[in-house]
Amino acid sequence: MRLKAERLHAESIPIVALLIALGGCATTSRIGDFLAGMPVPPAPPHQLATPIRAGLVLAMPQVEAQKPTAPSKALQEKLMERIRKEFQDPQGVEIKQILPPITLPGDGVAALTLERLRGMAKEAQLGKVFVVVATSKTAHRVLPYPLFEVQLFVRMDLALVDLTAGQVLLAEAGQEDYDMIDRYDGVKDILYPRIFYRTITKWGGPFKLVDGDPYVALGEETFSRATDQLVMRLRERLHPS
Repeated sequence: MRLKAERLHAESIPIVALLIALGGCATTSRIGDFLAGMPVPPAPPHQLATPIRAGLVLAMPQVEAQKPTAPSKALQEKLMERIRKEFQDPQGVEIKQILPPITLPGDGVAALTLERLRGMAKEAQLGKVFVVVATSKTAHRVLPYPLFEVQLFVRMDLALVDLTAGQVLLAEAGQEDYDMIDRYDGVKDILYPRIFYRTITKWGGPFKLVDGDPYVALGEETFSRATDQLVMRLRERLHPS
């Protein structure tokens, strides 16, 4: 018998609330939450001058890195390479170097300073750098025993920082969410665990069956798709038709 109410884990927030919150700011980057002393303009005052030659670095808060859905080092490299590859346009934007990833203390709020970025970019002689901060939130829902559902919401917030002037030239974001259904009893059959896009596909598919750790697979899928969204939005901003 289906439960009449959903029981949410204490560390989570309601799925509906997350959908409203994320959906309402789909075009707004939150990169300013993580930058210290670098105000983010609401919109670029003019078309950015091209070509842009810049570095690229991924930053992740410490609390994010400790989550079971956190992207592995291999996945982090893959995601940054995807962004770099999309910008190999000598007439527009070129990623000259992917810098080593940064771990931000705690939740990362106001933890990324201009001095730290300058120090990382000095050896590579970079005047500008794209900074991407990866974060996520989860919501848990109890289904008829023995099933349970986890929904992962991922954001990839970006800033293009002029390291000489200490200014943010561009802010953008990509976000996505995927669901995972698994069993409390640990039984792995032909249906579970599985990952799917939002709730509309969880019973009839299409969905992805998972062989290994379902939380790792959920993180890989969602961080990858959020990166896709970021790439799409950046291309729209930096390569307007």
